[in-house]
Amino acid sequence: MLVLASLGSWLPFAIIAIVIIVFSILFTTRYQQKRNRNYLLTCICSTSLIIALLTASLLPTDVILVSFMKNSNGTFKEWTQNQTTRDHIQKYVEIGYYALYGLIIAMAFLINPFLFFYYEEKEEEDQTAAKRICGAIKWTTGLLIFLIILLVLGIFVPQLATLPTDNSTSEWDNVKYLINHFDSSRLQDSISFAIFTLSIIGFFLLTIYTGYGSIAFPLTLIRGKRSARLQQETIEEQRAAIQSQIEIIKKRYPRNVTMPPRDKRKLEELEQKNIALSRNEESIKIVRRSFFFKCRFIYRPLQIFFGVLLLLLAILIFVSLLLSNINKSIHFVNFKQIFAQGNKTLPNPIDIVLTWTGQV
Repeated sequence: MLVLASLGSWLPFAIIAIVIIVFSILFTTRYQQKRNRNYLLTCICSTSLIIALLTASLLPTDVILVSFMKNSNGTFKEWTQNQTTRDHIQKYVEIGYYALYGLIIAMAFLINPFLFFYYEEKEEEDQTAAKRICGAIKWTTGLLIFLIILLVLGIFVPQLATLPTDNSTSEWDNVKYLINHFDSSRLQDSISFAIFTLSIIGFFLLTIYTGYGSIAFPLTLIRGKRSARLQQETIEEQRAAIQSQIEIIKKRYPRNVTMPPRDKRKLEELEQKNIALSRNEESIKIVRRSFFFKCRFIYRPLQIFFGVLLLLLAILIFVSLLLSNINKSIHFVNFKQIFAQGNKTLPNPIDIVLTWTGQV
């Protein structure tokens, strides 16, 4: 029974891992180019997405695991009452954290950059495989140097606060102090520093992306989409222009004339664009024949209403975050209490709205 319970504790990890693997493979194969498919790139993209999603799911699954180990009254279940068992589980989870974050660093600084720059060089003419490999290694080495700098900073920066404050010590004495106090825990600090630095960069990009989306989506609902008829006419004009270019290239090189690689690549790109436009045109025709499209005059006011509602919500969140951070800056105490509110001199619109809706 204890063995089954122990195995059941890892069930959330297994279920989430299977879902992530299936989703990553389907997502990659769905949005990749159907023509000129490269199985190596497909495998690497799927693997990168799997690792990223597994890492993102570590924290919630870890919380689920801890809650699974306890009863409703807060006591540990029978199979986790032994401290050794809990230590083993904690050790395995910790190994999972280090392994996945290590794989993220390897994919972000080694494998993905190398393949990206390798195939980027392939687009240029007169590039042999050796030249492409050299170019990819050059750019990948630059990223590895950046990673090494992060790791070195992660080793020594946390120790700067522990340096002796005696003014008689020289810079060389400080360097020797840092070297003498180097231990295995500094490696963990180094990895953590690198991961946190990358997380800050990613969080900054995510903030910009979500901030833009929170405004762009309501405005899109309010503005509405372009007329389906005009879209179809535009696509037909684009297809006619592309087909004329294809005919010009084909007439330039009859069957007995070898087509240069540059024109062959251009012809493939034009044919691929023509196929994509044809697919879009067909989808627009299907939409125009649908019942939902015929009822557009009915649901259009609802679109505008929800767009205005979401826009007001986005403005409310923005103003609330702005005033909250200004209030924290005014009543700042120290870095250890940076999230403490202290005295509130500025109102928070979200608090006001939630308080009012609670009373209603």
